[in-house]
Amino acid sequence: MDITRAKPNIIFVGISTPVRERFLDAWRDRLPPCACVPVGGVLDIEAGAVRPAPLWVTRAGLEWVFRVLQEPRRLTSRYARTHPRFAVMLAAALARRVLGTGQGEGSE
Repeated sequence: MDITRAKPNIIFVGISTPVRERFLDAWRDRLPPCACVPVGGVLDIEAGAVRPAPLWVTRAGLEWVFRVLQEPRRLTSRYARTHPRFAVMLAAALARRVLGTGQGEGSE
């Protein structure tokens, strides 16, 4: 079925990041006006294909470690590329905040 003819109010996008963001950016002008909800790996969990992380792991913010241990071949290279970049960006933002330099997003 043609998605534009269906005129959905919500589209659930079950693609992992960053592919999801590239997909939505590329198709933005061709999609009908609606909410696009990223669901990522939740579909795999709901289908029973992947075990969910224990609650204590999720609360500790370490769900990504649990996922890597479940699917090392698929996820190790992606996380090895994205997590260091994020850590550097976070450290730079924190340093700017502590040192009071620059006017980044969220500055008052």
